[in-house]
This record gives sequence, C-alpha cells and structure tokens, in this order.
Amino acid sequence: MKQFRVDNLTSTYGEKVLFDHISFLITEGDHIGLIGVNGSGKTSLLNAIAGVTKADSGDILTQNDYRIGYLKQLPDLDPDAVVMDAILSGDQPVFKVIRDYTFALQRFSEQPNDDSIANQFEKAQAAMEQEDAWTTEAKIKTILTQLHMPDLQHRISELSGGQKSVLA
Repeated sequence: MKQFRVDNLTSTYGEKVLFDHISFLITEGDHIGLIGVNGSGKTSLLNAIAGVTKADSGDILTQNDYRIGYLKQLPDLDPDAVVMDAILSGDQPVFKVIRDYTFALQRFSEQPNDDSIANQFEKAQAAMEQEDAWTTEAKIKTILTQLHMPDLQHRISELSGGQKSVLA
C-alpha cells in the first residue's frame, strides 16, 4: 500500500508560525479535508506538499512513482491563450504527444518537400497512434460540454473567474 508521509514539518511567515513540527501519514485510498481559518497556513502546507515552496524544516516522504497534482486557488493561465492551449499545456504524456504532433503538422504543411520535416511528422503521427491520442480531443470536448465551458478556441481572457477555475 502506497503512503505519503510528512515528518516534523515547520513553516513560518515572518514572525508567525504557520505550522510547527506537524507529522501525518496518508495512505492510498484516504480522503483528507484541510480546514482552518484564513491565514492559518493551509495554502502554505499545500504549497510545501506540492513542492511549490519549501517548508523551513521537516521531511516529505513519498514513493518514487508518486505524482502530486495541485490546483491553485487562483489559476495561472495565459490570458492570450485559447481553452485548448491551456488544456494541452498540462504535463500528461498524451498532451505532449498532441503538442508535438501539432508542431510537426504545422512545419510539414509549410515545408512538405523537406525530408527531415516529413520524417518528424511521420514519427509524430506514429506517436499519436501509439498513445491513442486521436480520441483525446473528443474526450476533452465531451468533458468541457458537461462542465458548460465554451468552445475550445475561446480566449481565456474572455472567461469568467469560475470558468477559469473549472478550466484549471
């Protein structure tokens, strides 16, 4: 059973101690709630756990295959990007394959007679097949429709705050 362990974590903000030598263990399948008044250190703890910032002292111990995802309170999205660009900017392997394919397709359409570019495009197509990435866009559209999000080419700057949070 996988475990996530925090040992003696301490963090301060100026003179204020946010948490002092806290320790806890989360095992696979646990559901955790974090409750506290504003300014009590909830975000600082989550930032430390996610590796966004470092705590002053203590250890965070995870298994090698752990991946921590963290949705910030205020999403950091490029206002000039479109919805699909924001989604594909994620670090999931299938998104990298799609980005590489899109780039290769653009280059190939501009220079179809360049053998090196044609070879890159063929490799990108093969990666799309291998990752079954062709269905990803359809899945994204289905999810966004269920979340009442605008179309994939909608500019992020035109989204409401709630829509930006849903997108993040």
